[in-house]
Amino acid sequence: MNLFWERGYEGASLAELKDVAVDAQTDPNRPRGCMLALNGSIGGTGLPEAAKEFIVSRRAADRARVRGCVERAVASAVLKPDTDVEAFTAALHGFVLGIAPQARDGLDAAQLHRSAEVLLMAWDAAATQK
Repeated sequence: MNLFWERGYEGASLAELKDVAVDAQTDPNRPRGCMLALNGSIGGTGLPEAAKEFIVSRRAADRARVRGCVERAVASAVLKPDTDVEAFTAALHGFVLGIAPQARDGLDAAQLHRSAEVLLMAWDAAATQK
């Protein structure tokens, strides 16, 4: 996740962001998956209330960053002006959250990178220039 610290969401391309997300979830030197996504996907059962609130707030912050990326792409004419920002945000954020359980279930980085490429085809289809 150093990419975010170095350049922020604004300074990184969507392809770089998806690569970082996949690589972070499948790093063999770390537990597979993401605490925020895995605990959030099961409702945080058994977690203290403060932990649940933290997870919910982090997911909301991440979703807002993804939404900002989509909004900037529309504003800078990378994406068409009639792009459904909410739908793109949900698809991209849902993909990022979905990487964690898939990595935990054993999908390898190559498989997840290929699935990210499929998702980016939707971005390319909505792009103003092909």
